Amino acid sequence: MDLEAVSRLLSLTSHELRSPLGVIRGYLKFLEQQHQGLSDQQRQVIASSLKATDRMVEILGEVSALAHLQRTETPIDTKPTTLEALADAVIDDLSRDGASALRRGTLPDGQVLADLALLPPALATLAAAVSAARPREAGLTISAHLESVDPAPLVRIDIAGTSVMRTSLIETPLNLLRGGLGLRLPLAAAVIDVHGGRVKELRESGRLAGMAAWLPMASTR
Repeated sequence: MDLEAVSRLLSLTSHELRSPLGVIRGYLKFLEQQHQGLSDQQRQVIASSLKATDRMVEILGEVSALAHLQRTETPIDTKPTTLEALADAVIDDLSRDGASALRRGTLPDGQVLADLALLPPALATLAAAVSAARPREAGLTISAHLESVDPAPLVRIDIAGTSVMRTSLIETPLNLLRGGLGLRLPLAAAVIDVHGGRVKELRESGRLAGMAAWLPMASTR
């Protein structure tokens, strides 16, 4: 099965599951409104069930978004964006998720072409994956440096624990099956891919310690 067929299957799956999920949510909301005769435990069960269906709706949205990206049906509106502005947008996005604190590290001058509705959440997802793998980490740092690569210069954006020694990190392929994030990680990788970039995991002693994303620099001509 080729990528086109897989993406269409993802879209079909998302579409077909929304209808029965909507029925389930409808009945749960109906029960939620029946205050008379419900015990506290029953109300808690209904509330927990509705919260679980909310998460299912989010995941189905991620499935659909990933399918659209794979079929290049998602409008991409890139604008020259400074690395500082991009980092600030990532920090803001991550803070709305209530994840670990992310602060700016060293960021060189320069710009990338970024769709600010897509790229900051993608990079924030990488930070969330690192945070989930390092529960004792006090915080994360986003930093960057330029790399001279033909045919175009690249910027490498590192997201790692504040106490991690960058020189001890080993690059490994991105594990798209990392749990706890729904389909946000494959979606983030797809977003970075349509920006002309790529992602690697950074490991220390076999453990996830950070993420690195390479993006092409915007031309200054």
